[in-house]
Amino acid sequence: MKKKTFGVFSATAVLALVFMVFVCLPARSENAGSKVVVTTGVGSLGAGTDKAKARDEAVTDACRRAVEEGVGLFVKSDTLVKNSQLIEDNIYTKSKGYIKSYRVVKEGVKDDLYRVTVEATVLLSIIEKDLDGVWEQLSIASSPRFMVLIYDKKKKDSQPVVENVLIDRLDTLGAKVVDPEQMERVRSTDVARKASEGDLAAAKSLALKYGAEILITGRAWCNPIQDSTLTDSGMYASEGRVEARGIVADRGVILTSKKGQTDQAQLGPSAESADEKAAEAAAKDWMSKNMSKIIAAICDPVKNYKIILTGARSFDAVSRIDDSLRKLRFTRNTGMRDFSTAATEIEIDYVGPIRQLARDLESLRLAVTSVTANSVGVRVK
Repeated sequence: MKKKTFGVFSATAVLALVFMVFVCLPARSENAGSKVVVTTGVGSLGAGTDKAKARDEAVTDACRRAVEEGVGLFVKSDTLVKNSQLIEDNIYTKSKGYIKSYRVVKEGVKDDLYRVTVEATVLLSIIEKDLDGVWEQLSIASSPRFMVLIYDKKKKDSQPVVENVLIDRLDTLGAKVVDPEQMERVRSTDVARKASEGDLAAAKSLALKYGAEILITGRAWCNPIQDSTLTDSGMYASEGRVEARGIVADRGVILTSKKGQTDQAQLGPSAESADEKAAEAAAKDWMSKNMSKIIAAICDPVKNYKIILTGARSFDAVSRIDDSLRKLRFTRNTGMRDFSTAATEIEIDYVGPIRQLARDLESLRLAVTSVTANSVGVRVK
């Protein structure tokens, strides 16, 4: 089948792609090129709708999904407000060419929807080039907030070198971090210590209290290496180790927990300086093993939310609503929990911000009664 060139994208797709490139690509030159993805789009075949028009809508939808899924991004439109006009002026007006080409591999009609599956080539290099002119003007406001809490096993309640190294690395990425001075007020609390020891409930409570989406917490320590030859020469040696976890606060899920450690003894003119070098080396090793997973999680297109449903009079009614949820464009999966006629909890894996989910729920004739950071309360009308 002949390939075609795709034209203009929606603002959401462009903004989302900007977020992915800006937050998640540490070196622009290393990520130039293209990516081929296969994705499916839909077009409505309502009463009086032209079939050809529905097909065009499906192709447009599939190509938009190709951009979103091709770079593994998460659309956080509610946090891109500060940059919206800047991106509109500099990126959206140049959106042609973000899809180099596409090929329709499958198409057909099902449930009053025209469905098209395409194999599309997404040009990351063009996005990257277009960003060059506005790179320094963009804000990192769309990134999640981090909390870093590492305990030094030797120095009780003190902020260790490891914590400083991790914060400095996050700063270089432009990420937002809970103020270390603010953290000093909670360092000696039981909930903070429990979080550092692996208590997920404590970690979730601590992070959410301070508005952090990602918590990095654990323990670090240094061990001096006894070597009389070095000591006689005025040098000291030490080895370091970091056992820390990256945790998604709202779900209490561990992203990564690989240990960081020195691969060789670190030398210094004093025991303190040798320990400091060992801690820094272990922290950098931890980052090299774990940071990529944390960044990938930031850009994960799927988020897990909870829907608290009230007003459903039967299990069959709840099942029908669950079926409708599964048909929403940005739904990836659902799971019913704790059914009762008073209130039923439904978990939903969804691509998009919570506000977008709330709007989708209203389109299903459900009355939205509450919205939090990771849950929506709805009532059957």
